[in-house]
Amino acid sequence: MKLRKILGYYWRHCAAHLVACTVLAGTPIVCQAQMSEYEIKAAFLFNFALFTQPISTTSPSPKPEVSGDDVAYRICIHGKDPFGAALKSLAARKVARRPIVVMQGVAVEELKTCQMVYIGEAEREVTRRAIAAMGGLPIITVAELKEFPAPTVMFNLILLDEKVAFQVNTVAAKGQLMDVSAKLIRLAKNVH
Repeated sequence: MKLRKILGYYWRHCAAHLVACTVLAGTPIVCQAQMSEYEIKAAFLFNFALFTQPISTTSPSPKPEVSGDDVAYRICIHGKDPFGAALKSLAARKVARRPIVVMQGVAVEELKTCQMVYIGEAEREVTRRAIAAMGGLPIITVAELKEFPAPTVMFNLILLDEKVAFQVNTVAAKGQLMDVSAKLIRLAKNVH
């Protein structure tokens, strides 16, 4: 089943306030009426990880933390963490057979060891410093900015009519050597 059909099914049932489950890119989740805003945003982070890849395997990649025999997929929260316990559901998941490790309160110096960075401050200066610290590495960047597109943020999470949606900045993605799947681009509220 295509991601678009899955999300369409999901939103129709949530609008009707049914107690039902659907599949968001292979991840079972329940109706938005039963989930908090940040549980839904955590599901979006997971899908951004699944459907965004480095453009070239020859580009330098961050040195992630090693967990057992597998290399961990690090999702890092820099700045204010609005997710709280909502990110716990990601700990049991994998991206490309790599276990997800969620790192909260990550310092600027450590951001280049991440595969995805959520920038929890809406201030441009905080965002600018975080992006500069990543040094052009292929790292997915996510924020919740009022003014979008920001030149270096790939995904922006927003609320529209009390529903979580997202915007994509394909120019920022290419600048960070990342390829956003056409599936995600079609589902985005706005594409820049």
